[in-house]
Amino acid sequence: MNIKKYNIFKIKSIFLLIITITLVSVFIDDVISKIILVFILSISISISSYLITNDWKSPFFIIPVLSILYYTVFPLYFYLGGDRIYGVDNSDVNNALNATVLFYIGMSLSFLTNKITFSNHGIINVKNYAFYDFYRSSAYIILILFLILYSYSYIQLRSVVGMSKEDRMLTNAISFSVFFGGVYLYYSYLLIDDFYKNNSPLKIMSIVLPIGLVGAIVLGERDQIIFPVIYSFLIYGYFYKIKFKNILLFGFVIIFSLFLMGVYRGYQQHDELRQLSSIVDILQENEFISSGRNIAYLINENPDYLYGLTFLGDIGHSFFITYFPTGSQWFSNNYISNKGLSIIAESYINFGYVGCFVIGYLYITIVNYFYGLSFRNNILTILYLVIIMASLYSLRSDFAAIPSGVVKKIIIPLLCIVILNVFLGKLKIKKHSF
Repeated sequence: MNIKKYNIFKIKSIFLLIITITLVSVFIDDVISKIILVFILSISISISSYLITNDWKSPFFIIPVLSILYYTVFPLYFYLGGDRIYGVDNSDVNNALNATVLFYIGMSLSFLTNKITFSNHGIINVKNYAFYDFYRSSAYIILILFLILYSYSYIQLRSVVGMSKEDRMLTNAISFSVFFGGVYLYYSYLLIDDFYKNNSPLKIMSIVLPIGLVGAIVLGERDQIIFPVIYSFLIYGYFYKIKFKNILLFGFVIIFSLFLMGVYRGYQQHDELRQLSSIVDILQENEFISSGRNIAYLINENPDYLYGLTFLGDIGHSFFITYFPTGSQWFSNNYISNKGLSIIAESYINFGYVGCFVIGYLYITIVNYFYGLSFRNNILTILYLVIIMASLYSLRSDFAAIPSGVVKKIIIPLLCIVILNVFLGKLKIKKHSF
């Protein structure tokens, strides 16, 4: 037997044993035991994926290891005696962890059954990589236009600085900060262009990152600095090998930065710093707590299943068809407003525990499919960047984050640059490859 295949067989066999042990936890009525087993399973998916491929950009590495923050913080907070929010009890938290276990087992089955792609540590082969050239000047023109429209939001929102995002939505102030979403395609395109041609990326980074930082500080929009930084790191990883310790350090810095910016945003809104004198306080003061809580809350409420209604809404709203509600809208309209939802909670309200398993499988399988395509050309690379970031966002919102991200951050910006090239008489798209 080939040694490489034998090692993969051993890794998957050990991983299958871990899945079996974790599945048994469904029958254990103990919160902390389930938290530990969920942690072990999620880490096992990520480690197994990395051991086999030496590739950290794969969704099988990224999604499981980050999702544990969203789905174990609230159960741990509850176990340590945190406030009994929205009337959930120990049984609800246990059942929420059962739904989480089934979701992870769905992802695990996808990992075991999907074909393993060996891609030289996740680094593209430039000889087989096509670069679609839309004219660099055109990309800069529209990028600057989007940034100007985005910057105008500072003027429009100067009277509501310090308000929460939810409160700003209730005012009549018009925010053009949505235009920052259109920046990602042009930023990624120009960054890939620089790395592909061995040019320095500092010019484009010095334009986008400072503006995103101001948006995070003034408007409390953390995504506007965190997303470009992560995009930059991922794109760099397509062209150069990064030491594993540096990957872990980067992940830690991002998570810690999210926590600090959450504390700062709380200070903006309440004009005081909240006490962080215990682990319970730290767990409460972060964005990860709502996802697990929402699952427990819905299990406690025991609503009738929606049988895919919100998933239709998720896709429809991405194309501006609002006949059905998205998952977050349904939750906000019927239960708690402005608290997101989570992909697991949305799976549960549509199809119950079976849905958690099935959606877990389909969710990461689809993302992994687009990851495989991302090594073909620069447009598909950008498409994967948007999808992987949207899939992480869906962990605390709903499935709508993925199709909406593709439409608003890929399709619309791509149409803009095509239209500009038509206007300039330069529609001919050049395809470069070595």
